[in-house]
Amino acid sequence: MYTLAKELNIPPHELVNYPANLVSELMLLFGEVKLYESELLNKATNKTSGDKAPKMSSNDGVNFG
Repeated sequence: MYTLAKELNIPPHELVNYPANLVSELMLLFGEVKLYESELLNKATNKTSGDKAPKMSSNDGVNFG
């Protein structure tokens, strides 16, 4: 609820004044938005990290990649 209050720019104790079903739906909606953002970030990261990422290694047998 603290995260939801932060996103709504209100103090957390004010969420008690909202109907419970509204708070519940807002929390579900916020969770879905964060999941969607996470998926987009993962897709973007996977596209850029493909074979373009350099393999790091050293001459002493330690493999960093």
